[in-house]
Amino acid sequence: MSSVVHDRVDAPDDFVFCSPAGRRLVTDIVTPTLGYSPHDYQLDGVCKSLDGVDLLAVLATGSGNTALFTMYMLVLRALTTRSLLPARLHSTPQDPAMVVVYPTVGLEVEMVRQYWQGL
Repeated sequence: MSSVVHDRVDAPDDFVFCSPAGRRLVTDIVTPTLGYSPHDYQLDGVCKSLDGVDLLAVLATGSGNTALFTMYMLVLRALTTRSLLPARLHSTPQDPAMVVVYPTVGLEVEMVRQYWQGL
C-alpha cells in the first residue's frame, strides 16, 4: 500500500470539505490507511461533519457505517499532526477522541477491530 504525503494545502479562505478539493483531501488521507477508496455517501458524511454540520446517517448493517467514524478520526488526526490546512481554516483538537455507543457488543467489537486496523 502506497502512502500519500501532503504538504500544507494552499486553500482559499472559504475552504470547505464539501468541495472537490476537500473531498480529494479526505480521500487522499483515508485511502492509504483503509486500503480502499471511500464510497461517495461516506465522503459526503465525513466532509459534512468536518464542515461542522450535524450528521444522522441511517445505513444498513454492513454498508460501511463504522467507516464513517474511522474516516472522520483519521482525517482529524492527520489535520492535527500534519498541519495540512492553515489554522485559520480549520481548528482541530490537540488529541481528538470520540465516544461511540453501540446497541450490541458484537457491533462494538467489530468497530474496535476495524479502528485499530486503520491506525
